[in-house]
Amino acid sequence: MSIVIASIRLSNFRAFHKSELNLSTLSSVLIGANNVGKTSFFHALRLMFDPNYKPNAEDVFRKPGDSSGLLTTKKIFVDVLLRPSDESGEQFFSDLWQDHFGEHVTLDEFTEEEYVPFRAIVTYDPLNGDYRVDRKCLRVWPSFDSFLDYEEYKTVKVTNRLLDSLPVFYMDARRDIVFDMRDRFSYFAKLVKDIKVNEEQIEAFETSLAEINRGIVNESEVLSHLTEKLSMVSTTMNKTNSQISINPIAQRIKEIGKNLEITFKDENSEEFPISSHGMGTRSWITFLTVLSYVDWQLKLKRDAGVPYHPIILLEEPEAHLHPNSQRNIYKQIQALYGQIFVSTHSPIVVAQSELKDMVYVSKKVDSSFLKSMDFEITHEEYTKVKHEILKSRGELLFSEGIILCEGQTEEQVLPDFFEEKFNLQPYECGFNVVSVGGSGKKYLPFLMVAKWFGIPTYIFSDGESKTKKELEIVLGEVFDDPTEYSNQLNRVLFLSDGNDFESYLIENGYADDLIQAIELSLEDEGAFDTYVAKNNKQSGRPFPTSKTCEACKQKIYDRTPKDYDGDEGRLVALKDFSKKHKALYSSVISKVIISNHKGTNLVIPEAIDVFLEKIKTDLL
Repeated sequence: MSIVIASIRLSNFRAFHKSELNLSTLSSVLIGANNVGKTSFFHALRLMFDPNYKPNAEDVFRKPGDSSGLLTTKKIFVDVLLRPSDESGEQFFSDLWQDHFGEHVTLDEFTEEEYVPFRAIVTYDPLNGDYRVDRKCLRVWPSFDSFLDYEEYKTVKVTNRLLDSLPVFYMDARRDIVFDMRDRFSYFAKLVKDIKVNEEQIEAFETSLAEINRGIVNESEVLSHLTEKLSMVSTTMNKTNSQISINPIAQRIKEIGKNLEITFKDENSEEFPISSHGMGTRSWITFLTVLSYVDWQLKLKRDAGVPYHPIILLEEPEAHLHPNSQRNIYKQIQALYGQIFVSTHSPIVVAQSELKDMVYVSKKVDSSFLKSMDFEITHEEYTKVKHEILKSRGELLFSEGIILCEGQTEEQVLPDFFEEKFNLQPYECGFNVVSVGGSGKKYLPFLMVAKWFGIPTYIFSDGESKTKKELEIVLGEVFDDPTEYSNQLNRVLFLSDGNDFESYLIENGYADDLIQAIELSLEDEGAFDTYVAKNNKQSGRPFPTSKTCEACKQKIYDRTPKDYDGDEGRLVALKDFSKKHKALYSSVISKVIISNHKGTNLVIPEAIDVFLEKIKTDLL
């Protein structure tokens, strides 16, 4: 049986003023925009469990305008709750962990579950001019609202020996096996510092190495010459029994680990040293080195009968890797033993994750917050989100804002008008523009994700009465709180007079722009006039009449000839013409409008301008 970090609370630590994260699994995937606090969270775990972590002024949460003097008065708290972890729902620690934790274990008087509540406290020491950390065991796990005021501790100390069974392994985004091979404090160096060859074989191996070294020197004119000249030191120092040797290869087995070389080849290339390979291969091998070190330590601890729960912190493990390799590395991560925390910016990694494993890190005003997906959803809801968002639109989870629309035309034009208004593309502001591919229920998985992750979401919708009603129903399903529903409805713009987007443009002075955009897409000037001439007075679409067939009792349909005569007829023709070529002009229409109306109040259609004003609040 293992254990699990079930809850983490932070106060005044780096990006976090006050935040709590509750966990139910041994694998967590941290997602969020850049600079919101994912790395800060990793350092909080290091502060709690790594005795070698040295806190400094950079670890203290600061608001804009905080003076250095004010920072020294702040206390940092990192509270961690450990519980038993077992598929059967075991409430008690195993005998091995019981013996290890001893008096640190607390029994919850209400749930009758065992737990261990640790706290790390960082304060400024004016005598030494630096920050110190004290690790203690709380008597009980207080409520989140009162945890900062709770200061009752057990007398038993949190020792290094205790933390030795809860080691932290941290792999940051700047990893490189080439540098790790030279760094005596890296996981690679720790693993190979003693390669542990059978003592009975050492003498034989070292004798062989000596023979190889002599052979290399004898075959090398340069090394032979150098050996001869260096041997003159005997004469200079008047030492008759001294001897100089040059060893191209380490001669002592214990020294071999210091000079290891890693090479790599595949079926299509020659073998090259790892330093000659790209960062993708080097990054992956760094990760595999960490994996190897963790597994080796696990073996040693098990052989010694010591409990062991590694805490593995992996920062952007997908960095530099090909998409297929990103899939492979995440599978390898899931196979690790211990509690794993992965921060990622990869939609591919997100697509392989489970919702229950996700931790959303966000920043509101000047403080960051942690949020786990600890809610109940139906299997149908989960399937929709998994397949329609995570597997195909995973980048939305990294958004600071989402703009939803029905079709591809809106998806193409909104970014252009966004840039025209704000002089920035949506992605530069952390916004994603997404077509949901329809109306009504099509919005459901997107709105669910937006609510769960607290991502501001705006909707640009057609104005047909059925479309409006369906969307309002979906909003009510997702945002059941009246205030939340009202707030989200205020972020929706319905086109006026029951229009879809093309009809809105035609009725608001952009008919000529639409004709120009379609003809540019078709590379056929005059195509609209040709369409009108060819289709005027032809049979229109069938529509149901009030009459019923006596034989089959079905509605009788009729076709009214198309009437494209006069100005109104041409507008009707343009609506039909635009629907026929919708897929072609979607990427062109906004550029035509902006080009034709630059410097006028028509450069952005009024409805879109009103919609963008709604978004402006979050942008600012």
